[in-house]
Amino acid sequence: MKIAMKAIQVDQFFDLWGQDEKAAGTHLSLNDDVPTPTALKKQQMLIKVFSCSISPGDVIMLQGAMLIMHPSLPFVPGMDVCGVVVDSNGSAQFKEGDVIVASNGVTPIGGMAEFMAINENEAILKPENLSNDEAASCSSAITARNAVMDYVKEGDRVLVLGGSGGVGSATIQIAKKHAKASLVVTTSTQSDLCKQLGADRVVNYNNEDWWAISEYKENPFDVIIDTVGGGNFYGRAPKVLK
Repeated sequence: MKIAMKAIQVDQFFDLWGQDEKAAGTHLSLNDDVPTPTALKKQQMLIKVFSCSISPGDVIMLQGAMLIMHPSLPFVPGMDVCGVVVDSNGSAQFKEGDVIVASNGVTPIGGMAEFMAINENEAILKPENLSNDEAASCSSAITARNAVMDYVKEGDRVLVLGGSGGVGSATIQIAKKHAKASLVVTTSTQSDLCKQLGADRVVNYNNEDWWAISEYKENPFDVIIDTVGGGNFYGRAPKVLK
């Protein structure tokens, strides 16, 4: 039996920055007859969403500009959420009633709804000292944690591309404070913010090409973490990477 829920839906891709505010009102709508995701796959859980934050990745999805993931219209936007587990689907990690934070990055849609299906390996228990809104806005730190703690070793020299975004800002802090990188350099136009987060140097990409800086060619980085994407950086990284 179909169980309906309320959700925000996108019925046409649009450029959030290139159009006036009426575009959002035209192509985004609140629908109270969206099917609740009940056909859970293995290691998926159903949560009741308390809060959903919006990130640059959501803007890319609204534009239909994601290189790999191109959702069918209409779709429910939003990937970073805080909510309560209502169906754990046999999870060994979580149970019904657990309040969790999740980032549905593999399929970055579904968050701006009453209910959402999420993968249990993309969820953690919400810290008690955070509100639901704060927790939803911090879920990109899961991505940052995985990138840093899986690849950065103590004493490494690290370059973070895009240090002032959600994932980038968390990456700087985790690399410096937890992984104990000896040097954290980042690219951003927000120098003061990145330095407050722990960056040792901030490269303004409007003024300098990070791959062309002689200092880093001579003494390259151990790890480069790209939180921007889409900039054709893959071919340039070897110039300053060990």
